[in-house]
Amino acid sequence: MRRKIFVLLIALSFVFGSTMFAKDYKDAEPVLKEMLFSLEKFVGGLEKAETSPAIAAALTEYTKAINGFALRLKKIMKKYPELRDEKTHPETLKPLTLKMEEITKKLFKVFSKITANVSDPEVKAALDEMNKASAKMHGDENEEETK
Repeated sequence: MRRKIFVLLIALSFVFGSTMFAKDYKDAEPVLKEMLFSLEKFVGGLEKAETSPAIAAALTEYTKAINGFALRLKKIMKKYPELRDEKTHPETLKPLTLKMEEITKKLFKVFSKITANVSDPEVKAALDEMNKASAKMHGDENEEETK
């Protein structure tokens, strides 16, 4: 009888343990959604942009968005390193990651507008600022603590 109870407890802990202790990513989801929304808006702005000032404006707006979520995203990526590799993306976040991939493909198509206009001082300055903001997501852990 004890053996049956022991085996049952082991089986139950395996079945329920795998779901009970699974990560829910509830803290990651809002940050990823904000990033996705910002990226969609950026891509939409670049698609519509026909002039250097419009391209610079799209870059500047996206830079402001990045500054809003960069440190939170960095913390999420540190907490959930499995988010860095598409092979280890959790199932619960698949809809967001698939949407992110879709938007990124669109970005690659319209990014040529930036490179074609990078000689414009306003576009170059806006691109430089965006790169600085993007670095906050990947930089040294002590950077934000010293600021």
